Amino acid sequence: MEYRPLNDVEQVAQVFRAGSRLMSRAERLERWATLLEQSQDRRLRPLMRIEFLSKEERMLARADDTPLSIAHDDPVLRAQGLNGDTVGDAISFFNLSDEELHHLVCDCHYHGTMTGKAVADRVRSVANRTPISSLWHRLSDR
Repeated sequence: MEYRPLNDVEQVAQVFRAGSRLMSRAERLERWATLLEQSQDRRLRPLMRIEFLSKEERMLARADDTPLSIAHDDPVLRAQGLNGDTVGDAISFFNLSDEELHHLVCDCHYHGTMTGKAVADRVRSVANRTPISSLWHRLSDR
């Protein structure tokens, strides 16, 4: 086995420190919401017209100063596995549907200025939703 410094390994692999654990989806979304609320002095930009992009273009869509870039700037979320600030990275990491992500970051849902508080409220709303499949299973188990 070859010895490599931790910094080198982190460039090619996801490294977890001893004692660290993976956050749940709800914990990841709550952290993102908190980061958004803390960014009140930062002007946020929505992604523009992502619903009109092809699936491939949409997954690669990104811009500076978006809610997605705020999430990616956080070392904790990066350590948890957030690989980038693209739509595809966010959908994968936060386990969001295309529709949920669109609702959170697309310009067509923000009339006027996008604020960290407004996006944080939406992120928490998504985090607190019960998936229809869970509701179905609860009803069918009765």
